[in-house]
Amino acid sequence: MELFGGVISVGGISFFMMCVFAIIFIGYLLGRISVKGVALGVSGVFIAALLFGGLLYSPLEAQLMVRGEAESVSFAVDALEIIDSK
Repeated sequence: MELFGGVISVGGISFFMMCVFAIIFIGYLLGRISVKGVALGVSGVFIAALLFGGLLYSPLEAQLMVRGEAESVSFAVDALEIIDSK
């Protein structure tokens, strides 16, 4: 994946980490919005993550695809275990 018209080339785990930090940043900003004294707080990060997962999971999975000789393997499921809190 190339950003800013090909100026920055991002791929694989770098793209994944960029997405994680973008979710945190956007969620934090969303949580800071206050309507009549009521704000989402840290729940904004959860809402941003749900929206990201629903809308942008396919590009993440495509970036984490490793093509071998016989078959292609997606590391999206394994990569998402990094932020899983089991």
